[in-house]
Amino acid sequence: SADVAFRGTDGFNANTTAPTVQIPSSVQPGDGLVLVLTLNDTSVTVTPPAGWTQVGTQSNGTAVSTVWQRVAQAGDAGGSVTLGLDAYAKADLRILAYAHTDADGPIASTAKFVDPAAATSHPAPSVEVTEPGSWVVTYWADKSATTTAWTAPGGVTTRATAVGSGAGRITSLVADSGGAVPTGTYQGKTATTDAASRALMWTLVLARQS
Repeated sequence: SADVAFRGTDGFNANTTAPTVQIPSSVQPGDGLVLVLTLNDTSVTVTPPAGWTQVGTQSNGTAVSTVWQRVAQAGDAGGSVTLGLDAYAKADLRILAYAHTDADGPIASTAKFVDPAAATSHPAPSVEVTEPGSWVVTYWADKSATTTAWTAPGGVTTRATAVGSGAGRITSLVADSGGAVPTGTYQGKTATTDAASRALMWTLVLARQS
């Protein structure tokens, strides 16, 4: 089987009722797509895009984060993905695309964690890797009036950061392993912010196509 490879990413961060990202133009049919949305308001109802499967959701205070996945189809490359919100919210939306992931869906397993108290160190959870050739994606986000920067841990490849504006904004960091990881326990990575906050973290295992 061919090795997993990073195709591209796009992001959106603003106060909106319709967060939208573009599917990277390099995407090919069969590629794995991962979509992560973090909002600053748990009362907002989200209408997900058609053709995407929800993987999980979690909340921390009034912030909420949800992950979806999709196997790319012909015609997806360069298209837009829009989620509907029933009220304005500050949103961080991130799409990531990977080649040669499992044909049933790129995400083999997930782990999630939220900070129990405000801190500048934000540990993502560990996760079990069962399939050789798997990659791991880690996503961190917070709702904060003071965070202006994230610092990624060592041993990962940073794919994007985003910082919103105003009070209650969402900021985020996403990184991946940049290559296959050994089977067994993948130790969760710890990112830091320049101000104390309560963050939400995802660790996602991407399975290689068999």
